[in-house]
Amino acid sequence: MSARVICISRALAAGGETIGQLVSARLGFHYVDEEIITLAADAARVDPALVAKAEHRKSILTRLLDAIADRSLRHQALPAAPSSYFSPSTSPPSSKSSAKGHDTASSLANLTRDAKALIREAIVEVASRGQVVIVAHAASFALGGVDGVLRVLVTASEKTRVRRIWLKGKLLSEAEASAAVTESDVARRDYLRDFYDVAQEQPTDYDLVINTDFLEPEQAASCVIAAVNG
Repeated sequence: MSARVICISRALAAGGETIGQLVSARLGFHYVDEEIITLAADAARVDPALVAKAEHRKSILTRLLDAIADRSLRHQALPAAPSSYFSPSTSPPSSKSSAKGHDTASSLANLTRDAKALIREAIVEVASRGQVVIVAHAASFALGGVDGVLRVLVTASEKTRVRRIWLKGKLLSEAEASAAVTESDVARRDYLRDFYDVAQEQPTDYDLVINTDFLEPEQAASCVIAAVNG
């Protein structure tokens, strides 16, 4: 397939961010992740009362997209993506915040129905502009069935993901790293259920599934690019 949009869903410490950055750099696509979408929502100062009113939705969505575009363009000026998984740009969660400090799933799950709809609309609008890598697990479901979209799941075994978090500066004990992975997986499951009524995520929800237990970042990125180029 020839894809204009690449959605990368990922488990905590599976390396989806690193792969997304590499793919973005090699294809010259914009890079958008969950943090950018969340910060954009904050920057737009979304008021649930206003979001619920149709006449205000367009202006708020425009502000969201402007914030996303600004951060995406600034990201392109950054150095090339690191060559190892769970890099400094994807720091492990602290022992206090656990997975909640790393994932946006918990905070986004508490949004109102209208605010959730706005975030989904922002993802759809960003995708409509093309040439973008969206590293957010909801994007694959928001854009399901849309032409020119490659949906990728990046995963790894729990043992591998716990080890990556634990080895990152050894800021957490192995038990804390294991708890972070478990909490993140639960938050991710709840996010998919709350946003998209997904009872059980399946490999068939994606076009390409990558296991990073053994693949190096460049190898994984090459798999994605090969699928993009068809």
